[in-house]
Amino acid sequence: MRFFSLFWALFILYFIFIHPAIIYYSSDLAPNPATQNPYLSLIYLSLAITLWTTTFILFTRLLYKSTYGFQKDTERLGQEGTLIQANIDRVKSETQLSNGFIQKETVVSFYNLSHTQIHYPLILTDSKPHQQRYNHGQQVALRVDPYLKYRPYIIPDGVQTSIDSKTMLLYTSVWILSIFAVAGYFYYAYNSQNQGYGWRFLSWTHPLILSPVILYAFLAAFYLFFAKLLSPHLSKGSGDKKVIQLLLWGRRATANITDVKQTGTYINEQPQIKFNMNFVDHNSMSHQVSIKKIVSLLDLTAIQLIQSKPILYLPDAPQTIAFEEDLYQQAEQR
Repeated sequence: MRFFSLFWALFILYFIFIHPAIIYYSSDLAPNPATQNPYLSLIYLSLAITLWTTTFILFTRLLYKSTYGFQKDTERLGQEGTLIQANIDRVKSETQLSNGFIQKETVVSFYNLSHTQIHYPLILTDSKPHQQRYNHGQQVALRVDPYLKYRPYIIPDGVQTSIDSKTMLLYTSVWILSIFAVAGYFYYAYNSQNQGYGWRFLSWTHPLILSPVILYAFLAAFYLFFAKLLSPHLSKGSGDKKVIQLLLWGRRATANITDVKQTGTYINEQPQIKFNMNFVDHNSMSHQVSIKKIVSLLDLTAIQLIQSKPILYLPDAPQTIAFEEDLYQQAEQR
């Protein structure tokens, strides 16, 4: 799996940075600096600087959010989060850590903020394994964020976080080297191509512009394909926050399936199915809703026979729903 991820990462990096340079320098794509409009060259230069500056700002923001920002949010959640008692229903696996702690992958159950009992996958790190604190049937205190301001929204009470210094050093080194590499390429391109005409050699096909454009195109394609098409669908949007919102505030209901049909969309040759349903909420109000999800070809026949399925819905927005089983699957993938 690690080799597969590394291969695709290198493959994408090649097409973002190396391939545009090979095409540019091996073909006659560069304009003649003597005839290039100087005002147009200033636009290209401004575009290149803007694209690369934005890239490094976004990377810095991502680096901060995944390290110090995450640690800060976890500390705030531990202080301000609502305290909830949960039962450990199942211990799925145990892993011995190098520091002697035991990491347990568990499934806990608790009553959410709408007084609905739900199940939630939770990783617990036991710093005192000899006390056997996190076994099946025992209780664990949780801190939950009812306003969804602090990731990861649900944590064990009293949890402490730390930043891996080696990982932080690696990310910071990559960030610094990338800045020097891009700045060095600006310097190299100017000195090797200006021919006494300044930045008039720039064009939209130059790697200084084309590479970040391809980078953003890859990011947009990744977001649209994976975040929008491959992720399980909720009736009013999808995503990590929506999953946690439904788990923390959702009420359970049984939805009667009135119609099941294919949408014509296929992901990895698996069809997307639209479920038209109705359910009655806690105020005895009836609602017509629908959910789209990708299903296996092997399950098509069985799906046609299903007459009802349990769902969770938001009491103040009953059109926001999800199949209960899908929510638990998404929570496990977080």
